[in-house]
Amino acid sequence: MRRPVQARDIFIALGVALLYVACAKLGLALAVRAEQVSAVWPPTGFALAIVVLLGRRALPGILLGAFAANATAGEPWWVAAGIAAGNTLEAAFGAAILTRFRFDAGLARFRDVISLIAAVALSPFVSATIGVAFLVAGDLQPLRAGPALWPVWWLGDALGGLIVAPLILVWSSSERHARRYGLVEPALMLAGIVLMGGVIFSLPPNVPAAYMVFPFLIWAALRLGPAHTTTASLLANAIAVAGTLSGHGPFAGAGPERGLVLVQCFMAIGATSALILAAVAAQSRRAHERADMSEQRLRIAMAGAGVGVGDWNMITGEIVWSEGLEPLHGLPQGGFAGTYEAWRKTVHPDDLERVEALLRKSIETRTPYEAEYRLLGPDGVVRWTSGRGIVLYEDNARAEGQIG
Repeated sequence: MRRPVQARDIFIALGVALLYVACAKLGLALAVRAEQVSAVWPPTGFALAIVVLLGRRALPGILLGAFAANATAGEPWWVAAGIAAGNTLEAAFGAAILTRFRFDAGLARFRDVISLIAAVALSPFVSATIGVAFLVAGDLQPLRAGPALWPVWWLGDALGGLIVAPLILVWSSSERHARRYGLVEPALMLAGIVLMGGVIFSLPPNVPAAYMVFPFLIWAALRLGPAHTTTASLLANAIAVAGTLSGHGPFAGAGPERGLVLVQCFMAIGATSALILAAVAAQSRRAHERADMSEQRLRIAMAGAGVGVGDWNMITGEIVWSEGLEPLHGLPQGGFAGTYEAWRKTVHPDDLERVEALLRKSIETRTPYEAEYRLLGPDGVVRWTSGRGIVLYEDNARAEGQIG
């Protein structure tokens, strides 16, 4: 049974429509060859993100906003309606791809970034095909212009999705972890992008300096996480587009439209690389955090149970103990010398020969080691202990160590 339309749904649709129109007007203002087709199209990213966040109830707003944006751009109403339908289907298709891959808006996993890249690369096929078809059918563009307009439409939508959607999704996610970085380092990173981007895109055309902005994107990815990485990518893209349109920077010499296409290809490389690096770095941080947490829990459990772990390197003779083993042997913290001979001195002399015989048997038969014996600490107290372990072997079958 379908849920009845509520006042909240109407307000959401109107809000989405207004925001879509604002994004669309920005994109249309940057159109060069055809006033209906832009190599910079932010609405795609906005529409994809809002459908992911709000679900299907956002689709009427996208349809209404896309229709209003195109109808007020001088297109016949039926052409505007066709293009709006393509834009809406594009957002629905992209969101369906992300849902299929169990996408998480935090973009802190490699699989989430790959899913997003797939969505923003495939979904524009829908809008570009439908949109160009309606422009030609409405005599707004000649048929011969279709093959040239289609890739520009696709590229603008794909880059709009790649730059804008991650920004909205990550900053809307509870997993962004923005606070832990403070304000100073993100501010320095963004200031560096503004400064370097301003230098790069104020130079004369064809000066090969575009990739000088990449270190700042890498900084954001490796140090600051997905949220700041998406912000850095959007800022770098805005500076690059503005500089190219003003006739400056590495891509301006190719002309306005081709220059924008080259800028978007450049930013596709930068944004994609940065998002992947940010996700891998976030996964690595989470793995280290989980490992640290597990180690802390293990230490607490071993301390409560009176258990410790030792690692004996048979080749070097070095023995590494967990911090709980020294008290169990009557030694002060840091009092164990970390050698086989130092361990032998902790075993009661009457039990040492038997314990070493069990060790040799374990090595020769490749069976687990197990022994109960007495310890004689420097404090003169005799303690009983139970020792268990397994022997580790090299590829050439030589025993190299024991963990117990």
